[in-house]
Amino acid sequence: VVLLATLVLFTWLDRWSLPDRPAANRPSRPRVHELWQRFVQRRELWRLRVAVGAPAAGRTLRELELGSVCFVRLLAIVRSGAPPRAPAAAELSPDVRLAAGDVLLAVGEPERLEAAGAAFGFERVADGARAAALDPELGVAVVMVRPESPIVGRSITQVAFRTRHHLDVVGVRRGGASLERFVDEPLRDADQLLLLGPWSRLERLAQDSTDFVLLTLPAESANVAPAPHRLPHALVVLAALVLVAATGIAPMVTVALAAALAMVVLGCVPMAEVYRTMPW
Repeated sequence: VVLLATLVLFTWLDRWSLPDRPAANRPSRPRVHELWQRFVQRRELWRLRVAVGAPAAGRTLRELELGSVCFVRLLAIVRSGAPPRAPAAAELSPDVRLAAGDVLLAVGEPERLEAAGAAFGFERVADGARAAALDPELGVAVVMVRPESPIVGRSITQVAFRTRHHLDVVGVRRGGASLERFVDEPLRDADQLLLLGPWSRLERLAQDSTDFVLLTLPAESANVAPAPHRLPHALVVLAALVLVAATGIAPMVTVALAAALAMVVLGCVPMAEVYRTMPW
């Protein structure tokens, strides 16, 4: 009981408070921009701001048809008036209506992105030139198609990948080479896919999917807190633990177990994280 409570508490503290471990103590993993370069050849990741008076302002994503008109894929959006470090909304609805000041995270060939900017009144934001400039809530992962998966022989479009998983496929490698046009290409077993989306969605796909095997997470994933929006809850639980333990009104074992359960119930630490931490 004490061991379980300690593991839950220190799992959270390790992700939030302790410095990252030296690279010498763990296998080296590629960074986001290295995976991007490996999978994505001619496409770039840009941030595009909707200018005041732009033709896109007041129109929905369905009406713009960026994918079919400009061959540009919209990945996420930061709404106008949001705080400077507000996370991007990656689960987009076609009925989202754009407003002046919205910032779009889009991927495409440079000339296509420029054409979209000229046609719809988008202004490029300087820090969107590199794949490493992703929103903190967004990450990438490399997965492999399982040989026995029912999606083998079907394209990404046919399996409605984004609708099912709320993630974007931004690159595909087959036989050691990147595929240039992969959206309508039938998938084969052992194909490697570079996925982009919220870290929580990437982790969920890796844990629950029967279609894919997780191959690579970038080095940046080690610095992602399991539930950053739950920080206030975690601090309250931690303060209560210290206060009750100091007063001695309950046995330490009971206090530690209650705090551990509160961390899990409140979503501060995912149950899967606890399971992986246990020394089975």
